[in-house]
Amino acid sequence: MQKKRLFKICAFILALLVFVGITSLDVDAIGYTYDHKGKVIYSTDGFTVNQTPYIYSNLGLDEIADLSNPKDLFVYRDPRDNNKTTVYLLNGVYKSSEAARSSTLYALDENLRILPDGEFNYFYFNPQRLDEDGNYAFTDENLVAIKNCKFTYEGSTIKSVDTATLIELDDNGNYESGKVKSTPDDTDNTMAANINGFGSVEDVRQYEKVKLYMNNATSVYRLYKTNSTPYTDYLYIADLGNNQVLVVDMDSYDPTLKTYEVVRVVTSPLEELGTTTFKPKKVTADAAGRIYVICDNIYDGIMEFSVDGTFDRYIGTNYVTLSAWKIFWRNFKTESQLAQEKTIINTSFTSMTYKNNMIYTTSYALYNDAGVLTNDNVMIKKINPSGTDVLRRNGYTKPKGDNTYFKSNDGNGTYGPSKLDAIAVNDYGAYTVVDSARGRLFTYDNEGNLLYISGTGGSGDVSTNTQIDKITSPVAIEYLGENVLVLDSRRQAIIIFEPTEIAKVINQAVKCEYEGRSDGEYIEGVYVPGAYDYWKQVILLNANYEYAYVGIGKHYMNLKEYKTALENFKLGYDRLYYGKAYKQYRDSIIKKNFAWVAIVLFVIIVAAVVGKAIYKKKKGIKDEEMTGIGDE
Repeated sequence: MQKKRLFKICAFILALLVFVGITSLDVDAIGYTYDHKGKVIYSTDGFTVNQTPYIYSNLGLDEIADLSNPKDLFVYRDPRDNNKTTVYLLNGVYKSSEAARSSTLYALDENLRILPDGEFNYFYFNPQRLDEDGNYAFTDENLVAIKNCKFTYEGSTIKSVDTATLIELDDNGNYESGKVKSTPDDTDNTMAANINGFGSVEDVRQYEKVKLYMNNATSVYRLYKTNSTPYTDYLYIADLGNNQVLVVDMDSYDPTLKTYEVVRVVTSPLEELGTTTFKPKKVTADAAGRIYVICDNIYDGIMEFSVDGTFDRYIGTNYVTLSAWKIFWRNFKTESQLAQEKTIINTSFTSMTYKNNMIYTTSYALYNDAGVLTNDNVMIKKINPSGTDVLRRNGYTKPKGDNTYFKSNDGNGTYGPSKLDAIAVNDYGAYTVVDSARGRLFTYDNEGNLLYISGTGGSGDVSTNTQIDKITSPVAIEYLGENVLVLDSRRQAIIIFEPTEIAKVINQAVKCEYEGRSDGEYIEGVYVPGAYDYWKQVILLNANYEYAYVGIGKHYMNLKEYKTALENFKLGYDRLYYGKAYKQYRDSIIKKNFAWVAIVLFVIIVAAVVGKAIYKKKKGIKDEEMTGIGDE
């Protein structure tokens, strides 16, 4: 008896330990999700890594042009060429035996191999054409990209570029040497271009084409605009080091220079920023050609520019909550003092992407001026053309990465909310965000339901890339088909995450729901599965996947089998759809039974009237008028 009791106690302790481990605030296990109560439960991984991360040699790059400072990644599908895929990889530093240029853009194929002539250290622009077409107001104030540059000399010509240099021309307009107006300084073998080189617009306009080098470029985006004429195919680059955004025409390839033309340069809106430095960190554009920029030191929101590069407005501002005491004292401060406190009023975005006519963004959690966490529920936004956040948050937990975590640094592990640094969206509205704090991927559907969590953080053996599932310093993520590419700056590599077997089925179910195909159908004699069919497969693979029951319940809702739908919504713990199904079930019951209920009520009423009349007659009760009782 005592042994049996001891066994029960041990079993209870073991179960308690398992429960505590599973519901720990900081989850280190791979393969988990959150249930309807927001608690951690074990689950199958959504993404897995089946190969060594792609370093420079896997990409077809030589050792000189390595990925020493990867900045951004973008996957482009050309609608004019059967959705041909090009992957753009932006490296912040370029190494060469002849020059130390700031940034390099690589164009890769869908197999992540560099394309022929797919390496770009510079672009070119035509001062005369830009001025005549009005695409770029080329004035002395806009020579920021040309001034303050230094040329290194060998003999009488410019041999290479020393820092953020943008021009290499000789007296005849050749492209590989330089034009000088005096001999170089023998002291440091350099000469400032704004003093002795190209110091005015007139000096620049005497050439047809001038090279323009990127300086610490941080973001790349490509858009083929078709919803208005003329159609354009532009590449947008956030040229952080030169404080500008480059707009490159992808239909202007020069086979001699082996690069493309810059048709517009978006610079600082002086009337808006004044003396504040324009530091574009992320750039994207919408279907109408409007340009959106996240700046490193701007806290009023995302900057929106018109097609011609004119600043229009801020959108999507993240506001920090101030304490009552802080609000009170702000009433007594001057304008200059308030301007100095700008950074505590708003917080900046960390990334953005444009998809399905919406701008998806990420940012960190909001804290008040006292450093207390005030809001971690708006770290992901979906901004419509009017600038309003329309992200749906209908899941068991809000889309924000980890739902539970250690609130303070008590030595138990990584503390604080997720740090979402990048977001990618696929064609059917599902999106994945990367958490740099713990190295995880969180994937949600269009309704905000958490589909699965993947990956794990940690240092690993970065030098040899042996721990291939470790995300250390993610800077960008992109969908490539159903796979997710993660650009890791510390690993200096691209990590390819592939969906697991259950994730493939989940993705198909989510895609069917997005396209409105809840049920399967026969097309030309072939059965095409719907969301219901895929959700049933998910249940077979994992009976504890609660959200699958919601999808099955929607199927029975469409069939007007509300009772069965109620049962599935109950299993899926979806109160919203349970309420809708209950209302429909109640109304259907009433509608179905209304006729005979009405007949029964009518019969009861008639029977009551007739019965009362018979009762009065049998008792000899007469009406008041007949007896005369009550007459005066």
